[in-house]
Amino acid sequence: MSLTMQVKLLRVLQERMVLPVGGTNEIPIDVRVIGATNRDLDRQVAKILFAEDLYYRLSVIPVSVPPLRQRREDIRCWSITSSKVCARSREEHSTSECPLPRSAGKL
Repeated sequence: MSLTMQVKLLRVLQERMVLPVGGTNEIPIDVRVIGATNRDLDRQVAKILFAEDLYYRLSVIPVSVPPLRQRREDIRCWSITSSKVCARSREEHSTSECPLPRSAGKL
């Protein structure tokens, strides 16, 4: 995420206000943010690639999850769950499309 976008996100989180596209008046919001990344944000902050104030705003309850390549036993469970998600989505939306990326099937 660009530093410009990080500044905008931080402002929204601090001010709790957004300006809709094409709008003239800001509207109040009440949101909770759950984020995920595969990058080392401590290192990104040190290199000034990620805004420090946004990092501290977002990292209230950090949860570290090792990648699937280090948790091979979870791949089968993930595969079964994703198949159920795709089936439910196809049924609800009367489509053959799955909401998961095609690369998910390559596990």
